[in-house]
Amino acid sequence: MIVTILSAFRKTFLIAGFLFFSVISEAQTFVVLDDFDNGTVTADSVKSLAGWKIFDGSFIVATTYGGHEYFGKRTKSLITTNSNNRLSTAFNKVCNAWEFEFDPESTTPGQFDAYFFFMTSASPDPGSASGYYVVYDHSSYNVSLRRMDNGVVARTIISYFRGSSPNAFKVRVTRDVNTWKIFVDNLNANGSSSTTERGSGVDDTYAQNACAYQGVYLNLSSSLLNSDAIDNIKYAEIAGCVPGAQEICGNRIDDDCDGLIDNVYRFTGDGNFSVASNWECGTVPPNPLPANNHVIITPQANGRCNLDIQYTVSSGAKFIVAESKELVLPTNLIIQ
Repeated sequence: MIVTILSAFRKTFLIAGFLFFSVISEAQTFVVLDDFDNGTVTADSVKSLAGWKIFDGSFIVATTYGGHEYFGKRTKSLITTNSNNRLSTAFNKVCNAWEFEFDPESTTPGQFDAYFFFMTSASPDPGSASGYYVVYDHSSYNVSLRRMDNGVVARTIISYFRGSSPNAFKVRVTRDVNTWKIFVDNLNANGSSSTTERGSGVDDTYAQNACAYQGVYLNLSSSLLNSDAIDNIKYAEIAGCVPGAQEICGNRIDDDCDGLIDNVYRFTGDGNFSVASNWECGTVPPNPLPANNHVIITPQANGRCNLDIQYTVSSGAKFIVAESKELVLPTNLIIQ
């Protein structure tokens, strides 16, 4: 933050380098990324955005392997047949929810960890990526949402103790601005399940529209090979957005893929903060500014925003002054 004193009572704030994060809609419509019914992981299928590329280890697509029946033999799934298995597929959708099913062959403690990367950086190799992933840890029997930075585990955002049940289970992850939730439920015999929230956490390190790949990394740390399966990988895309498009006020769509759905207020005029005509769509933001709402100060050329009222920014909200733009503070701006 650069603070320039304009007079004894005025300050100009120039703030740059900000990121935006997605807002989850009230209901998600899930799209199948891959259900592996085409029987291969290296070729495109009708339900794949792109072919899967294997970086290490080996995979097959089948209903059984090594005497173990996966998902009750209802459907083909992606099964590991080696150790340190890694593969990924290109993925550039802007999403707010992800879902997959996992079937562990073994419940023996400490034998392996199974990772599913649903949002990573431009590195196609899940072993060196930056982004977010779910891990099923056979040492603790936890299903956890974690963040990885350049191939190094940075932090655990949410952790849920599932226990050592051998049942196949479904995992759903949702993201609302910077708040994450995880849902974990055992699959019934017919493949159905509940959707039960198991925890929430906060992380906004990587923007929602930064996703480049989805990947799978199944790490077997024991000499005893255990083969595990992942199936029905799905995502919920933020509908109607086009990167770089003009945001349209009031249409309940994230038009420009910046992750904000009509809870962003842009000052685009010149003059007082309290004047409706200075705001895009003619709406002055509420005071106090609620959590998960955003004010962006972007005055017109050679203009400035004069904060002529006492204004409060609640915890979880953002008040942003765009690069090289001016906000004059003759009164109080309260950041909670």
